[in-house]
Amino acid sequence: MKKVSTVLAAGLLATAANAGVVATYGFTDLAGSYDSATGIFRAVATDNANYATSGDVTKIGAPTATAEYAFGFTSRSGFANAVFEIAVTMNNGLTAMGSGSFTITDDDGDTITGLISGMWINGGSGYVYFNGSMSGVTFNDNGAADSSFDGPDGGGFSFPLTQLNNEVGAIVGLFIKPGTFFGGSFRDRPTQIDGQILPTPGSLALVGISGLALARRRR
Repeated sequence: MKKVSTVLAAGLLATAANAGVVATYGFTDLAGSYDSATGIFRAVATDNANYATSGDVTKIGAPTATAEYAFGFTSRSGFANAVFEIAVTMNNGLTAMGSGSFTITDDDGDTITGLISGMWINGGSGYVYFNGSMSGVTFNDNGAADSSFDGPDGGGFSFPLTQLNNEVGAIVGLFIKPGTFFGGSFRDRPTQIDGQILPTPGSLALVGISGLALARRRR
């Protein structure tokens, strides 16, 4: 099982505690790339010769249950994937604004989707962070209606649509930049992204959140 080592700003911890976290997700070693022509950073699950993605999606509550995405899951599942696309705008060399979307797909094609908005931060020593919020987070019961989110490597949970529909949340990410801060196109940068999904009433408490550190997940 993965152990979650999370270092978040006090504001996020307070928000999560007060609003009640609905679900969490975390993926390590996504393949990160940036296209300077479109201004889009993209992190996608991969299984290549140098590294492979692993992760999980966990429903918090009674009972807590986890959909497992083990090392190299994309080579074993016809559907399972994790895709994050975030624009890079207003880059001043130290920070940039970011907006986009994400899709996490389970073993039989069901998805969790949402919008992303936040800030890129040039952390020095090669680190690039993304701190942001999510909105419109929705569970999509695609194909055969089973109201279940199933891990490609075991585990899963029932999730009625009324419990994960147009929710909000917080998202953090990290990768090591090649060269300057989004100064040119690059590809194949191992990237880590983690998120916490909150009920919609918690959205107001997310306004102004900044300085999120990385939520590091390891198996």
